[in-house]
Amino acid sequence: MSAQHVVKPYILAANGSKLQMKFELKDMIRLKTMLSSNLGSVSAEFTFFTDKYGSKIKLKSRAKLKVLCQRCSAEIEIKVPVASEVLLVKTDAELEKLSDETDAITAGDELSLAELLEDELILAMPMLPKHDLVECQARQYIKDAKAEDTHRPFAKLENIWSN
Repeated sequence: MSAQHVVKPYILAANGSKLQMKFELKDMIRLKTMLSSNLGSVSAEFTFFTDKYGSKIKLKSRAKLKVLCQRCSAEIEIKVPVASEVLLVKTDAELEKLSDETDAITAGDELSLAELLEDELILAMPMLPKHDLVECQARQYIKDAKAEDTHRPFAKLENIWSN
């Protein structure tokens, strides 16, 4: 974690600050295990502000990540947009008091923006990344599987229910 990516979030929120930063994928330890290539970087915009609920961070980013297609195992580049707003709380006790709908994180006097972005990218990634079927190398097998006659042992019961 780079020291330049560690900020004092409550001071930035009180001042209404906005930061634009670039992060290297190779430095995102947890995210890079999900990627087929960790070359490149991600730009992100952090807007700090305070409202009636407390100090917040609005994060916007759009990453292009290389992963393996879950159909054909070939590399694919996916776009992962991130647009989130999180409430900052100082203690876990404060966090526990919030409703489940509130997106909040525990942040002390310092916060790693790299870790926050990495968390949000992981959450925004598709669970099963895959090519469009037209582009996928496995498309011939999928079409063949659909073309086969499927044995439907309960198909006759459909007639009973419809009468």
